[in-house]
Amino acid sequence: MPNFVSVDATARAKLKPGPQRKDRQPYRDMLTSLSSGQVIEVVPSAGETLRAAKVNLSRAAKEVGVAATYGETRDGALLVWLAEPKRRRKRE
Repeated sequence: MPNFVSVDATARAKLKPGPQRKDRQPYRDMLTSLSSGQVIEVVPSAGETLRAAKVNLSRAAKEVGVAATYGETRDGALLVWLAEPKRRRKRE
């Protein structure tokens, strides 16, 4: 059973640092400047894996409110473009 203790506001100083949203700022800037029909190649920086670039790209797109799609190249880069709006099927 967990033990619940009431603490004062200074206890927040003991918290671990949270996610670094400032690391995604280049992704957010790129996504806001992305126009329809434009494709941008994203090459992960040194020390960044392709998986980390995908995660940062997806999270930045959600933060900005953009529907972006990406695909991997054979060279280990990502191609990013704006997603086409999904068409609804008509009921007959």
